Amino acid sequence: MSMNLKMTLLSILAGAFIGIQSSLSGQLGHQLKNPLYATFTIFAFSTFFLIIFFVFMKSPLPTMSLLESVPKHLWFTGSLLSIIALSIIYWQMPQIGVAPVVMGVIVGQIVISIVASHFGWFNLPRSILTLEKMIGIGLVLIGLYFINGGNK
Repeated sequence: MSMNLKMTLLSILAGAFIGIQSSLSGQLGHQLKNPLYATFTIFAFSTFFLIIFFVFMKSPLPTMSLLESVPKHLWFTGSLLSIIALSIIYWQMPQIGVAPVVMGVIVGQIVISIVASHFGWFNLPRSILTLEKMIGIGLVLIGLYFINGGNK
């Protein structure tokens, strides 16, 4: 099996986990009557599980010079965006269901990733927008239309 295929399958598995996790967390937000409580709970337990993983993996702690070298915005921007995105997802899940929410999330991720790749944002490798990618975006948008109910 090629490395590219392995990486693709691993990405699909991660996507499946995100779909399941989002569904369960949406139920949690609904039960708690507030998606922010669900988001807090997910982050608290995630922190707990990460500590356990770090202990068992015996990962060395980063050095102080490494911590100081990280740009300040990287410490909080991703967390803030995660809180906003996950709270929206956890609020939407009980309202409209898993497929429409996940499809919307996927479309958002694809569009921003293609734009970010085209312009080389976030110090990631550049990948120029091509006709094939534009067709792919169009097909994904058509899928979004059909999965989210079309003409309902």
